[in-house]
Amino acid sequence: MNKNYYIIKLFTITTLIFSTFSLINADNFNLKEEQKKLSNRIFGHYDQDKNGLLSFEEFSAFSKDMKRKELEKRVGMIIRSCDKNKNGAIELSEVPTQEERMKLFEDGSFSDRKSMCNFRRMEFKEIDQNEDNISTKEELIKFNNQSHFRIPKITKPNKTEIKKRELDNFKRQLKRCDKNHDKNITLIEITSNICFMTSDIFLQYSSDPKGSFEIEKIVKAPKYDRENDFISMIDRCDKNKDKKLNLVEATSNECHLSSNEFSQIDTDKSTFIVKSELIKKKKQEMKPIPRGLNDTMMKHMPPQIQIRMVFSICDKNHDRNFTISEAKDCNLSMEKFKTFDTDNSQSIELNDIEEIRIIEGFKMGDINKDKKIDIKEFSERMGNSCRIF
Repeated sequence: MNKNYYIIKLFTITTLIFSTFSLINADNFNLKEEQKKLSNRIFGHYDQDKNGLLSFEEFSAFSKDMKRKELEKRVGMIIRSCDKNKNGAIELSEVPTQEERMKLFEDGSFSDRKSMCNFRRMEFKEIDQNEDNISTKEELIKFNNQSHFRIPKITKPNKTEIKKRELDNFKRQLKRCDKNHDKNITLIEITSNICFMTSDIFLQYSSDPKGSFEIEKIVKAPKYDRENDFISMIDRCDKNKDKKLNLVEATSNECHLSSNEFSQIDTDKSTFIVKSELIKKKKQEMKPIPRGLNDTMMKHMPPQIQIRMVFSICDKNHDRNFTISEAKDCNLSMEKFKTFDTDNSQSIELNDIEEIRIIEGFKMGDINKDKKIDIKEFSERMGNSCRIF
């Protein structure tokens, strides 16, 4: 027998022995016990003075390391799903557009969601600070680390895009109204129960009430008098021309109010709706929403949620630096401001948010409220988190 035969035989025997030991070990494997061992090992690493308790400073070191490892893991998953050319970064060309994403879903290309690049081009532009069309690992970590500050920037709407969107929506609605599917719309079709449109809209596209107009030839959406549309309800629905609406008229297909809405508008309980009541209702709907925050609305929220709300609502210039003047302008009390300003810098920044996160985590772990976390408390409240290490 040749030398290769003995090598193959030895490899086969070694594989069988290894498989046998693996099966024995699998039977003896205890997941809870292994998690406990890991938890104890992590606890011992951060218990610097070896007194069997984690102080706030020791817990803070653990919390920061855990967050860093979570960020690295999350960023690693993003890069693996998007980095098609395997250069360790994400290029703009590797991020699918919304249209491409929808097409891939329709084609069934993403049976495994983990393989999908869950990344938006809008996010990419925010991450790519040097505008080189490449998002590096460092840029992704920085972006994810500032996730508390991910507030959409307020930009002026593009009028051209708005008009195109309105036109597309109007055409889609007309296609649903086209009962005989001849790609033309008649007065009967546009005022049907499916369309809920008025004859005024029809006359914007056809001068002949008995004629029709072609859907694809429309180049702009109709002009809606949105402000007076609600008030003009009497003109549309007043069948007996008595300049008021009864319950039957108000709940018709032309007005489609519910009986509850009718009762709310009919403030004098006359069983009729008049124009003055419609105007009053319209003014109530157009009342400005109270600006800013107040302690009452935030009282029952966790501090982490409260501080995010502060930034999303009150940081008007999006500089990620919330000042006392902005707090006053947003009706946030100074008492609440001081609880968020953990470093007493007279402003609330990323380090304040991070400190609040750690403080709340320490409170959660300190079950017996002795301002220390023992190994049992750590294992119970932080045990699952240790798997990231």
